[in-house]
Amino acid sequence: MGAEGVSDSDWGFEHPTGDSDIFCPICLSVYENPVRSVCNHSFCRRCVLDYMKSITKSRERLTCPLCRIGWSGTTFHTDWLCAKRVDGLQITCRVCRTSVCYGQRAAHRSKCPKQSTSTKRQMRTCQLCDEQFDGDSTMKRHWAECRKTNLTCCSICGNCVHKYYLLEHERCCRRGRGFSSDSSNVNAHATAENVWVTAGLVVLGVVALGLFAFLGIRR
Repeated sequence: MGAEGVSDSDWGFEHPTGDSDIFCPICLSVYENPVRSVCNHSFCRRCVLDYMKSITKSRERLTCPLCRIGWSGTTFHTDWLCAKRVDGLQITCRVCRTSVCYGQRAAHRSKCPKQSTSTKRQMRTCQLCDEQFDGDSTMKRHWAECRKTNLTCCSICGNCVHKYYLLEHERCCRRGRGFSSDSSNVNAHATAENVWVTAGLVVLGVVALGLFAFLGIRR
C-alpha cells in the first residue's frame, strides 16, 4: 500500500491531548468535516448523522447529546472556523519526528524521508483509540491520558460522555429534566409499569384461586 493510502492510525501521528476544541464530543477523535448545530455545538458530520439515525429510533424528541436542547430540524452548517483550527493543528510524525500541520498529512506521507522503513517498525497499538506507539513504556504513559479511557456515565440520563464534558452535560441534563418532554415520558413509563405489575398480580391471584378450587373438587 502506498503512503497516500495509509490511514492515520497505521501511519502514526502524535496529536496534542490538551486542546479539547479539536476533538469531536461523540467519537472523541480529531474533527472530520466538522458541522455546527443550532445550539452552537460542533460534531463530525458522519458522527452527528449516525447519532440522529440511532436516536430517532428510540426517542420521541431529538436533542443535542451535550446540552439536550431540542433539534427541530436536520440542517447542519459546515463549521469553517473549527475546520481551519483543525487543519492548522501541529502534529508529529512518529516515523521521522517532523512537525507538520494536520491538513498536510497526505503531503507529508508522500515525502517522508523515512517512509521506506516506516512499515518495518514494530508499533504498539492502543485498542481504544487506535493510536500507535514505540514500546511498552510509551504505551503505558498513553493509557493515563488516552481520550477514550476517560469516558464516564451521566448520573441523570445514563449516557456515556467524556469526563471533560460531564459537568456541562449533567448541568444541562438536570436543568432540562424539569420542563422537557423527557420528564413526562419517564412518568408515563413508570405509570405503565405499575399498571402491568398490578395486572400481573391479579392474573396470579385468579390462577391460584382456580388451582385451589380444582384441588378441592378432587378431594
